[in-house]
Amino acid sequence: MRLNGEPADIYRDAGCGEPADDDPRFDEVLVPPLPHSGWAMRPGRGANGRPAVEVYDGEDCVDVLVASGLVRNPLRGARNGGSGKRFWTVAWGRLPNGIEHVYLEFRRRRLVRIISPVIVAGRFWICEVPGSYSSVAAFADGVHLDSLTVG
Repeated sequence: MRLNGEPADIYRDAGCGEPADDDPRFDEVLVPPLPHSGWAMRPGRGANGRPAVEVYDGEDCVDVLVASGLVRNPLRGARNGGSGKRFWTVAWGRLPNGIEHVYLEFRRRRLVRIISPVIVAGRFWICEVPGSYSSVAAFADGVHLDSLTVG
């Protein structure tokens, strides 16, 4: 799989807990806008040059996540949007140290959708699902990590 013309491994190269500051490709990582919401992640740099991503809703920056050795809440945010008959839910966050993959459960009433997010630079993720959901939970290896009510 290729994203932005680069092998998808750039999205996993960094490895949780190990800074990827020396990987020049990080500054060019961009998740293409998600198909339903148009949300995207763009690369950035935090204090001391730590890798970071900016989360965008169109042209509006709604959040900034900086690589950290301590990740208390891997599920950083979740929002609903859309109009008419096209609604969507988007969620984003950071991978905990030592975890390479999470999966998300989007819920509304009795409906549950399980989705794998796009992993960015081995430490951040973003995901969307068509439809409006009331909550999202993050899991890794069958263990519940975090939950949010969608705002």
